[in-house]
Amino acid sequence: MHMKGFCKKNGFPREKPWLSTFEDQVIIERYNSCMRGLAEFYMPIIRNKSHLQRWIYILRYSCLKTFAQKYRLTIKGVFKKFGIKRNIRALQTIKTTIQLKINEDIMEKSWTLYTYKDLKKIMTTREKIKDISTKVNNFWMIEKEEKIG
Repeated sequence: MHMKGFCKKNGFPREKPWLSTFEDQVIIERYNSCMRGLAEFYMPIIRNKSHLQRWIYILRYSCLKTFAQKYRLTIKGVFKKFGIKRNIRALQTIKTTIQLKINEDIMEKSWTLYTYKDLKKIMTTREKIKDISTKVNNFWMIEKEEKIG
């Protein structure tokens, strides 16, 4: 994480100044993709989940610090700006929404910064889909083998 610039050598999250020039949804997408990649690679093999939770914490607070730098606010100010007011620290997240008006239709898209709980949910649904697709593929393999033999 330190080598990629998400934290200092001691593990304290830091902002990424070059990202603060982008739009809000782009910043959230970048951090979410990093968190998804970590979760997909490490979640199945790490026994001590606190290590992964620490990495997710570093990425989340790096994102918050990037927004704080962009808008010249504190982290608390970032939560206030994005309108999330929860008491539980681990569940606090930020959300940005864009509305496009095309003719008379209004389209809306939202981006939410992932939490560890969100990533865990995404991974379990992906594992279920993989299991189902593997079973279906095995079924077709058996069918093909029976027809050939």
